[in-house]
Amino acid sequence: MLRKHFSFLFLFKLLAYILTIKQNSKEIELTIDSNIDGEKLFLETFKISNNFRFGTKNKYLIITLKLQGLEKHFIYYLIDLLFVIEKSKKVKFLKKFLCVHNLRIVI
Repeated sequence: MLRKHFSFLFLFKLLAYILTIKQNSKEIELTIDSNIDGEKLFLETFKISNNFRFGTKNKYLIITLKLQGLEKHFIYYLIDLLFVIEKSKKVKFLKKFLCVHNLRIVI
């Protein structure tokens, strides 16, 4: 139970990186802050799906997921994208989260 709680809490905190979400019948567009390693994000995202597109507007990064031709429901791709965003952030949320809550990872 605690493990599920931690997972959902972690995903909820990762959602804070997303500034806006727009969806229509053809695509979902996410706007995030550009304080991110773009090369790493780009390469890791295309490992998830080649339906992701990237753009910039002012100081923001726009990630678009085309909904046609997906093998799974789009939410699976978005959850994977959240973890890729976390890995690509210049200041890691996970490290900050663990320090604030006095947690440690045991492997």
